[in-house]
Amino acid sequence: MNTLAEATFDNIYADYNISLILSVLWVIKHEFGHYNSTPLTIGQRAKNSKNFRLQQDLIDEIFKRVKQWNSETVFLMEGQTYSNGTEDIYAYSHGNREKSIWFLDGLEAYDSFSGVLHNSDMHFRRYGYFLLVYTGMERNHLKIIQEMFNRLFDAYVINVIVVTLIDKYPLVYTYFPFSSNSCYVWQPEIIASFKGTESKPIFFKGEKLFPNKVENMHSCNLAVVTWTFMPYMKVVKDAKSGKFLFLSGIEGCLLMLLSQHMNFSITIKEPKSLDRGDVYPNGSATGAAGMILRKEANITMISFLYHPYRANVLSASVSYINIPYFLAVSPGRSLTSFERLIKPFHYMVWTCFSTSFAIAVIFILYIRLLGQTKFMNFVFGPFNRTPLTNLVIILLGGMNHSRGALRNFARYLLALWLLYTMVLRVAYSGQLFRILKDASHHQSMKNLGEVIAKNCTIYAYPIVTNVIQISYPEAKTAHLDINNRANSIFERISQPKEGDNIVLYLLEYSLRYYNQKNPNRRVVIIRQPLIMGQIVFYMPRYSYLQPQLNNLIIRVLESGIIKRIESMLFYVDWKSKGHQVAPSQLTMPLLRGVFFVYVFCLGISFAIFLLELRSQNSERLRKLIDFFNM
Repeated sequence: MNTLAEATFDNIYADYNISLILSVLWVIKHEFGHYNSTPLTIGQRAKNSKNFRLQQDLIDEIFKRVKQWNSETVFLMEGQTYSNGTEDIYAYSHGNREKSIWFLDGLEAYDSFSGVLHNSDMHFRRYGYFLLVYTGMERNHLKIIQEMFNRLFDAYVINVIVVTLIDKYPLVYTYFPFSSNSCYVWQPEIIASFKGTESKPIFFKGEKLFPNKVENMHSCNLAVVTWTFMPYMKVVKDAKSGKFLFLSGIEGCLLMLLSQHMNFSITIKEPKSLDRGDVYPNGSATGAAGMILRKEANITMISFLYHPYRANVLSASVSYINIPYFLAVSPGRSLTSFERLIKPFHYMVWTCFSTSFAIAVIFILYIRLLGQTKFMNFVFGPFNRTPLTNLVIILLGGMNHSRGALRNFARYLLALWLLYTMVLRVAYSGQLFRILKDASHHQSMKNLGEVIAKNCTIYAYPIVTNVIQISYPEAKTAHLDINNRANSIFERISQPKEGDNIVLYLLEYSLRYYNQKNPNRRVVIIRQPLIMGQIVFYMPRYSYLQPQLNNLIIRVLESGIIKRIESMLFYVDWKSKGHQVAPSQLTMPLLRGVFFVYVFCLGISFAIFLLELRSQNSERLRKLIDFFNM
């Protein structure tokens, strides 16, 4: 439909109506007629019955003409439901009203239309596409249209065009709230004109009637409610002037990336209490959420966990961080000197090793007790008169090369014992080094069940405590709030006092960041996920920023940028129990157990020396010592 002359009507209308109808048909064909997945809603509002009947005639003629060239376009009148002839529950729906045409004849009619728009039961999407056909006869069209745009912008509706007649020629108006010359304006601008189109193509400014008006915000300002809360957000300001410079942290980097893509500037606002705020059933809110609800800012981003209460009164972004909640518990009591020497192996390993060593000793003593030289040479090897001593020497990493095994069976036993002790010795020395370097406490609790059994108080945010109470009614919980902040609970857990029986339930990133920044006052993280936290940020309800921001966030997630930011922020692997600190000397308390063992062995050697002296005067004692002298 390149010219108005291409369309004619059998009915005789005034030029006024013909031009207006054809212009509406042109918009339907170029914008609404291409996509038939959702129905096209048509409504009307008029201040008197005469204008109402005129609008009805226009709608009837539009229906007739559209069906002639596109029979698949589905129209719904205001309040009408759509059915495709099936019994599917999704076939009957007021939803998906993303495209609509409204015939209005003045501000009174607009006020009535605004009531429908704000009625949640009608399911009109504010970020949808609206075509307003202005049928009023007033001369001050532009002032009325500008006032409509003003009210629509306050309602977060920006994808709107108005078709009206100026001097008998249809004109299509819209507004651009963000431009290179101004910000937050609703001045009507012509994007299509039908003047003189009887013989020449229609004037059309741009490529789309509904362009993306927030794709480039031309450095216009957005107010963001946030504050420094690492590792998620860090507000960097000039040290002298206090002027905002940039944002850091996981969410801060994400917001800076979004601002670069959409070309908007950022102004930081802080609530008085630095509180995320609560949303109450009556629709009111406090803290940062309250500032968004009162339209004092455009975005609030401070590691918000998605919650239906907030999402019912605010618009939530798509989730860009999905991490579990973990428990942070006290490191437990300090390891003793001997526990550090025993801890490298599990008790089952010690049991297996002790059993195998005891069997070897008993076997050697039994063969010696038999006293058969041929059998001893076959098992131990010829000239091997100290098999028990060699057994211990090999266990400790030595080797008596002058008394090596000569027979095949003896070599087999020697190779088996060498391989067995080598693996155990290397494993023990490596684990012992790590324990002497890092481990200094017993892990007091290992799972949430033990925490509840020990009647510990679980500190968490209200949303999390509700889930814990539902899953574990016997759990003792407390809320993190202004009086009980996470930092103070961290300090109480990392350096517990007598009577402190508390744990902390926080997001994985928060726990990892605390341990990274406090290597000498770390907490033990129990990686037992109970809740997965979906981190989002909030905007005013029906915000026009939501679709564009969500699309960009999805692209950021697909590119892996969030994971890259995480790897830059957390330079200590969360799976590693060690931490990267400067090398330190091994002190006497760490090695006290080794010296105690050494002194104990010196005492045993001194006792054996005394027995050797006494054996010169006792035949029985000399025979006993000779028997064990192997």
